[in-house]
Amino acid sequence: MGNKVKLAFITHNTKRKAAFRKRKIGILKRLNEITTLCGIEACGILYDNNNPQPVVWPTDSGAKSVLSRFASLPESEQSNNKVNQEDFLWKRIEKDFEKLKKEREETRKNVMAIIINHYIYTKEFNGNSMSKNDLNDMSCFIDENLKEIYRKMEGMKIESQEHDGNEAGVMNETKKQ
Repeated sequence: MGNKVKLAFITHNTKRKAAFRKRKIGILKRLNEITTLCGIEACGILYDNNNPQPVVWPTDSGAKSVLSRFASLPESEQSNNKVNQEDFLWKRIEKDFEKLKKEREETRKNVMAIIINHYIYTKEFNGNSMSKNDLNDMSCFIDENLKEIYRKMEGMKIESQEHDGNEAGVMNETKKQ
């Protein structure tokens, strides 16, 4: 992965202008790509504090066409996919929080598996060093794994019965001939 850019105002004037120039070219390029690849209409309007004329993509008339089409939509449809930065960030935080929660659960399961494997191979288990929550987690982890084992054994039993049934059918067919 590339270096992450710190999203903060660039205080150095020359660096800020250079960053704006590069990113302006990049965003206009992306607009061109998405409209070409996906066959959609889009426009971009960028205001620069140092230039009284905004940069308009694709053209003034093209942008006016897209904006008037958008303005003609009912208010409810206009707001369907609008997201302001705050809403976007809150959704992102929620999504990342859920991801973190799942990763913590996965890590906890891995820790429990390591403890169990250690016990299996060394016969050493120090439950006294574990908290009540740790022991409860361990119990749940073992129960979940036992259920999975029983489920797999049941599946194997059914497969074995089907296999035995097929062999008996073949044997009966052979005897009839």
